[in-house]
Amino acid sequence: IVMHQIVAVKFLGTGAGFQIFIPVVGIFPFLIPRGNLFIKSFMLLVCTVGYMYIELFMVNEIPLYTISDNALIAFRVTNILMGFGFIALWAFYLNVAIYRAEVILSERTRELALSEQKAQQEKMQYDLEVTERDNEIFRLRNIELKESFDAILEKNRQIEAEKNKSRKLLLNILPEETANELMHDGKATTRRYDSATVIFADFVGFTKTAAILNAEDLVKQIDVYFTAFDEIMRKHGIEKIKTIGDAYMAVGGLPKPNSTHPGDVLLAAKAMLDFTASYKTYYQYPFDLRIGIHTGTLVAGVVGNHKFQYDIWGDAVNIAAR
Repeated sequence: IVMHQIVAVKFLGTGAGFQIFIPVVGIFPFLIPRGNLFIKSFMLLVCTVGYMYIELFMVNEIPLYTISDNALIAFRVTNILMGFGFIALWAFYLNVAIYRAEVILSERTRELALSEQKAQQEKMQYDLEVTERDNEIFRLRNIELKESFDAILEKNRQIEAEKNKSRKLLLNILPEETANELMHDGKATTRRYDSATVIFADFVGFTKTAAILNAEDLVKQIDVYFTAFDEIMRKHGIEKIKTIGDAYMAVGGLPKPNSTHPGDVLLAAKAMLDFTASYKTYYQYPFDLRIGIHTGTLVAGVVGNHKFQYDIWGDAVNIAAR
């Protein structure tokens, strides 16, 4: 832009006002919140030198082309309006962005205050319940009744602990909604989904690699990949179904249907490929990943009575696998 303005001044003279763009270009990078300060300063230096060159050495030069005074005035007014108008427009945009950020910050602060207030109320309620329970225990004058009462409390704590343990185990193998339904009703409803996206992934040449590595190293290596895949699925809101050997199976759009599952699964697949590529130099025998994805209709539910298994069936599953 600086060279362009110098050439323009060379042809039409300083009266056309093209040199006004040079300080605008030098100032503009500093209106951008982010960026390399060295580059910004270098651009400002270049613009300063270019502007000084025009004002010191070209102001008295005879332009190569002569145009009317009206045309010069029109050029000058246009350049002034465009140059400073551009800075004004960008400053207005920054002010709007700052205002929106302040509104969001204010809303988040209010939500945090409400959350803290709610937490304090719950703590007070909890302390009150604990106090009432302790008072009731002290009113039990009969030692035998007190011991029985303590035994009942201990039993209840054990039952609650077992329930929490069972809940955690169910949440590890089932979606939360399905696990809650299973614990509450003793069974889970099989559901049909008109649109869901299934993803299969396995390692290329896994059998050959398995023949080379010992069992412990092989399992450790697979665990690194599958643990990373689990985190990727969690991040993109995708439900992991199961692993079969070196195959990894998951589905987007359930148990709670949504309209973003195709994109969510594609982003997750890209992340899986990126992670696999990043480990190319880490292992002596790294894996290459291949992925199959398909969106369609499927059925999801829980099978088994003792060892529960949340699974999916349908053409969408078969096509994704193929």
